[in-house]
Amino acid sequence: MNHTFRTINRYHDQFESYKRVVTLESLTFWLSMLSVVAFVYSLFWLFNNQLWPKSTIDHNVRIFFVMGLEILVLFFWFKLQSKRDKLVVESAKELLSTDEEDISSLKKLWLEETLGVTSREFFDLAIEIDQMLDLKERNRSPLSLDGKKLAGYIFAPESRNRILAMFMGVCAAIIGLSISAGASLEDVFSFVEGESIGSMAIIVAVISLFLMLGYLVLWYMFLMIAASISMGFEWFDGLNSTSHRRARTFINQLIILHELPKGRVRSNT
Repeated sequence: MNHTFRTINRYHDQFESYKRVVTLESLTFWLSMLSVVAFVYSLFWLFNNQLWPKSTIDHNVRIFFVMGLEILVLFFWFKLQSKRDKLVVESAKELLSTDEEDISSLKKLWLEETLGVTSREFFDLAIEIDQMLDLKERNRSPLSLDGKKLAGYIFAPESRNRILAMFMGVCAAIIGLSISAGASLEDVFSFVEGESIGSMAIIVAVISLFLMLGYLVLWYMFLMIAASISMGFEWFDGLNSTSHRRARTFINQLIILHELPKGRVRSNT
């Protein structure tokens, strides 16, 4: 089992890790962090006219400024991922002594050489590792408790219902505070009063785009925080780390890169 996780960790360090781009010398990394900070601050600035920079800019116009920052955050994150993939390709080419440029082909080549099997056997290997993980998890001591397990209570897929419940609670609190401050349903009707169908369609489209981009940014922020916490616990064990997150990524790649045996097509002539 330890050998399996060592292989999984070697794969992660070679192809999935961001350690080559998340460095103090990386300008893209610092720009991405700066854009995130600016985006978070802009959300407060959007609803508070007293925050710097103070201006008489209409609230509806401010939304476009925040949307621009949302796009900027996503741009730098995709740029960071693109830079990582480029460095991964260069490193893998040197390691495997090949001129292959496609990252998927390099992954397949690395897996075949490291595991000593062909791509036709990847699926069976993925099932075997998945079963090993399930058996390991089912038969672990009920008294065992570590940092990764504690983090799992918050970031595991099973905890999504708890997170959704907390989010709904926050929304309910905001609505309650708004009502206590004097907000009412009449404010909603006054907002749309006198607007044409065309202008309402534009407003709905802008708000929908704003919420969609905001959701993507906040979701990526959540994933990065979760991954950072997980990596903090995994760092202590190095190649001996037994990360299920890395194992699931490894299994997913085995399934994606699996190839069926080439069939023989018979001609009727």
